[in-house]
Amino acid sequence: MRKIPAMKISHISNPRRAAAGLIVLTILACAAVIAAVVFWNRARANDLTLGQTRTELEVARRQASELQAQLNAARNGTGALQEQLENAKASVARLTREVSDAQTATRRLEGELEKQVKGTLVQDPVVKALDVGVDTYKGVVQLNGFVDTPEQKARAEQIAREVAGVSEVQNKLSVKAQTAR
Repeated sequence: MRKIPAMKISHISNPRRAAAGLIVLTILACAAVIAAVVFWNRARANDLTLGQTRTELEVARRQASELQAQLNAARNGTGALQEQLENAKASVARLTREVSDAQTATRRLEGELEKQVKGTLVQDPVVKALDVGVDTYKGVVQLNGFVDTPEQKARAEQIAREVAGVSEVQNKLSVKAQTAR
């Protein structure tokens, strides 16, 4: 994300220069709002990690704060820039809530996917699912634990792949050593 350069506004005797300065500040405020919307859309598409999203939110917050300082320096009575700044702050607050909601929904979906895979494994007569652990992250299912035969290991992987929402299966199941009887 590009950093918005700070503008120094001192006593301006030329009204045209003052108006031009306010136009620039308004454009910068709009750019901050657009940047916040763009990175939120990327985050919703899982293009960004949570850490990157938080970093970009912090940058947007700093930009809003810088715009507030510039607005305070201008103090020429126009309300348009103040409105833009308030809109940018509201957008940052809304995006923060939406990121939190998206994180909660993702955790809930991962839990449901894990339960669905485990439930399907338990219902299968070939796999003894009590010794099979299931972990999920972003649609990737990891199977771990112990099974009695290579057939059970292969069957567990096949079952996990067939569950809707699974994008990949990492089969880390171990086959127990067979003891001679």
